[in-house]
Amino acid sequence: MIDAYAYGIDISEWQGDIDLTPYKDMFVIIRAGYWTTEDKFFRKNVQKCRDLGIPFGLYWFTEALSEEMAVKEAEAFKKTIKGLDPDLGVWVDQENSEYKKANGWNPAEAAGDIAAVICSRMQAAGYYTGVYCSRSWLQYVDPECSQDDHWVADWGRNDGKVNADTRDIGTMLQY
Repeated sequence: MIDAYAYGIDISEWQGDIDLTPYKDMFVIIRAGYWTTEDKFFRKNVQKCRDLGIPFGLYWFTEALSEEMAVKEAEAFKKTIKGLDPDLGVWVDQENSEYKKANGWNPAEAAGDIAAVICSRMQAAGYYTGVYCSRSWLQYVDPECSQDDHWVADWGRNDGKVNADTRDIGTMLQY
Protein backbone atom coordinates (compact mmCIF):
# COMPACT_ATOMS: atom_id res chain seq x y z
CA MET A 1 0.00 0.00 0.00
CA ILE A 2 1.16 3.53 -0.77
CA ASP A 3 1.51 6.10 1.98
CA ALA A 4 -0.91 8.96 1.42
CA TYR A 5 -0.30 12.46 2.62
CA ALA A 6 -4.01 13.14 3.17
CA TYR A 7 -7.33 11.58 2.35
CA GLY A 8 -10.28 13.46 0.97
CA ILE A 9 -13.50 13.23 -0.94
CA ASP A 10 -15.09 14.99 -3.88
CA ILE A 11 -18.70 16.03 -3.57
CA SER A 12 -21.49 17.57 -5.60
CA GLU A 13 -25.25 17.88 -5.50
CA TRP A 14 -25.34 14.11 -6.11
CA GLN A 15 -24.42 13.58 -2.44
CA GLY A 16 -27.25 15.85 -1.29
CA ASP A 17 -26.96 17.59 2.08
CA ILE A 18 -23.89 15.62 3.16
CA ASP A 19 -22.55 15.73 6.71
CA LEU A 20 -18.89 16.73 6.41
CA THR A 21 -18.07 16.31 10.10
CA PRO A 22 -16.36 12.91 9.51
CA TYR A 23 -13.97 14.66 7.09
CA LYS A 24 -12.66 17.31 9.51
CA ASP A 25 -9.12 15.92 9.32
CA MET A 26 -9.22 15.40 5.56
CA PHE A 27 -9.91 17.60 2.54
CA VAL A 28 -12.88 18.09 0.23
CA ILE A 29 -13.02 18.90 -3.47
CA ILE A 30 -16.37 20.52 -4.26
CA ARG A 31 -18.05 20.68 -7.64
CA ALA A 32 -18.77 24.33 -8.31
CA GLY A 33 -20.78 23.55 -11.44
CA TYR A 34 -21.05 22.04 -14.88
CA TRP A 35 -21.46 23.52 -18.35
CA THR A 36 -22.66 27.02 -17.28
CA THR A 37 -24.74 25.88 -14.30
CA GLU A 38 -23.85 26.28 -10.64
CA ASP A 39 -24.04 23.09 -8.56
CA LYS A 40 -27.09 23.28 -6.27
CA PHE A 41 -25.08 22.45 -3.13
CA PHE A 42 -21.90 24.32 -4.03
CA ARG A 43 -22.28 27.32 -1.71
CA LYS A 44 -23.63 25.22 1.13
CA ASN A 45 -20.69 22.80 0.81
CA VAL A 46 -18.14 25.64 0.78
CA GLN A 47 -19.70 27.07 3.93
CA LYS A 48 -19.66 23.68 5.66
CA CYS A 49 -15.94 23.32 4.88
CA ARG A 50 -15.24 26.79 6.23
CA ASP A 51 -17.28 26.17 9.37
CA LEU A 52 -15.44 22.90 10.03
CA GLY A 53 -12.00 24.17 9.01
CA ILE A 54 -11.71 21.64 6.18
CA PRO A 55 -9.34 22.59 3.34
CA PHE A 56 -11.18 22.53 0.02
CA GLY A 57 -10.69 22.81 -3.69
CA LEU A 58 -13.25 23.39 -6.42
CA TYR A 59 -13.92 21.64 -9.70
CA TRP A 60 -15.95 22.26 -12.82
CA PHE A 61 -17.42 19.35 -14.78
CA THR A 62 -16.84 20.37 -18.37
CA GLU A 63 -19.45 19.62 -21.01
CA ALA A 64 -17.58 21.64 -23.65
CA LEU A 65 -17.35 20.14 -27.11
CA SER A 66 -15.12 22.91 -28.47
CA GLU A 67 -12.72 25.62 -27.38
CA GLU A 68 -15.50 28.20 -27.85
CA MET A 69 -17.71 26.30 -25.41
CA ALA A 70 -14.75 25.98 -23.04
CA VAL A 71 -14.45 29.78 -22.93
CA LYS A 72 -18.09 30.00 -21.82
CA GLU A 73 -17.49 27.39 -19.13
CA ALA A 74 -14.38 29.15 -17.85
CA GLU A 75 -16.30 32.40 -17.56
CA ALA A 76 -19.13 30.64 -15.70
CA PHE A 77 -16.58 28.97 -13.40
CA LYS A 78 -14.91 32.32 -12.61
CA LYS A 79 -18.24 34.01 -12.00
CA THR A 80 -19.45 31.19 -9.74
CA ILE A 81 -16.36 31.17 -7.52
CA LYS A 82 -15.65 34.91 -7.51
CA GLY A 83 -14.38 36.02 -4.13
CA LEU A 84 -13.44 32.51 -3.00
CA ASP A 85 -9.89 31.42 -2.31
CA PRO A 86 -9.92 27.60 -2.43
CA ASP A 87 -7.05 26.08 -0.45
CA LEU A 88 -6.54 23.29 -2.99
CA GLY A 89 -7.04 25.21 -6.21
CA VAL A 90 -9.48 24.73 -9.04
CA TRP A 91 -9.80 21.69 -11.25
CA VAL A 92 -11.30 20.94 -14.65
CA ASP A 93 -13.14 17.62 -14.60
CA GLN A 94 -12.32 16.27 -18.04
CA GLU A 95 -14.14 13.03 -18.75
CA ASN A 96 -16.78 11.71 -21.05
CA SER A 97 -20.46 12.34 -20.36
CA GLU A 98 -23.76 11.30 -21.85
CA TYR A 99 -24.01 14.74 -23.47
CA LYS A 100 -20.60 14.40 -25.06
CA LYS A 101 -21.29 10.86 -26.22
CA ALA A 102 -24.62 11.91 -27.72
CA ASN A 103 -22.82 14.62 -29.68
CA GLY A 104 -20.12 12.32 -31.06
CA TRP A 105 -17.34 13.97 -29.09
CA ASN A 106 -13.90 12.38 -29.40
CA PRO A 107 -11.57 13.06 -26.46
CA ALA A 108 -8.49 12.47 -28.59
CA GLU A 109 -9.47 15.44 -30.76
CA ALA A 110 -10.36 18.03 -28.14
CA ALA A 111 -9.91 17.05 -24.47
CA GLY A 112 -6.50 18.67 -24.07
CA ASP A 113 -7.46 21.87 -25.87
CA ILE A 114 -10.66 22.26 -23.84
CA ALA A 115 -8.91 21.68 -20.52
CA ALA A 116 -6.09 24.05 -21.53
CA VAL A 117 -8.55 26.84 -22.37
CA ILE A 118 -10.31 26.55 -19.03
CA CYS A 119 -7.10 26.17 -17.01
CA SER A 120 -5.38 29.11 -18.71
CA ARG A 121 -8.34 31.39 -18.03
CA MET A 122 -8.51 30.27 -14.41
CA GLN A 123 -4.73 30.80 -14.04
CA ALA A 124 -5.10 34.29 -15.49
CA ALA A 125 -7.68 34.96 -12.76
CA GLY A 126 -5.07 33.95 -10.16
CA TYR A 127 -6.07 30.36 -9.35
CA TYR A 128 -3.88 27.29 -8.96
CA THR A 129 -5.17 24.91 -11.64
CA GLY A 130 -5.31 21.25 -12.46
CA VAL A 131 -7.11 18.68 -14.54
CA TYR A 132 -9.08 15.73 -13.21
CA CYS A 133 -9.10 12.72 -15.50
CA SER A 134 -8.43 9.01 -15.60
CA ARG A 135 -4.89 7.76 -16.12
CA SER A 136 -5.80 6.73 -19.67
CA TRP A 137 -7.01 10.28 -20.48
CA LEU A 138 -3.66 11.84 -19.64
CA GLN A 139 -2.63 11.06 -23.19
CA TYR A 140 -5.35 13.49 -24.34
CA VAL A 141 -4.73 16.33 -21.89
CA ASP A 142 -0.93 16.39 -22.13
CA PRO A 143 1.10 18.19 -23.40
CA GLU A 144 -1.52 20.97 -23.63
CA CYS A 145 -1.96 20.91 -19.85
CA SER A 146 1.53 19.89 -18.80
CA GLN A 147 1.87 23.13 -16.82
CA ASP A 148 -1.22 22.21 -14.79
CA ASP A 149 -1.46 19.76 -11.94
CA HIS A 150 -3.28 16.44 -12.31
CA TRP A 151 -5.87 14.73 -10.14
CA VAL A 152 -5.75 11.20 -11.50
CA ALA A 153 -8.49 8.61 -11.31
CA ASP A 154 -6.94 5.17 -11.06
CA TRP A 155 -9.28 2.80 -9.27
CA GLY A 156 -7.11 -0.29 -9.52
CA ARG A 157 -9.00 -3.18 -7.96
CA ASN A 158 -11.59 -0.83 -6.41
CA ASP A 159 -11.19 -2.60 -3.06
CA GLY A 160 -10.94 0.50 -0.87
CA LYS A 161 -7.14 0.36 -0.79
CA VAL A 162 -4.61 2.50 -2.61
CA ASN A 163 -3.34 0.25 -5.40
CA ALA A 164 -1.72 2.83 -7.63
CA ASP A 165 1.04 5.37 -7.32
CA THR A 166 0.44 8.45 -9.46
CA ARG A 167 2.83 10.83 -7.71
CA ASP A 168 4.93 11.09 -10.87
CA ILE A 169 1.94 12.40 -12.85
CA GLY A 170 -0.19 14.34 -10.37
CA THR A 171 -0.76 15.60 -6.87
CA MET A 172 -4.02 13.77 -6.17
CA LEU A 173 -5.11 10.19 -6.74
CA GLN A 174 -8.74 9.12 -6.81
CA TYR A 175 -9.16 5.44 -6.08
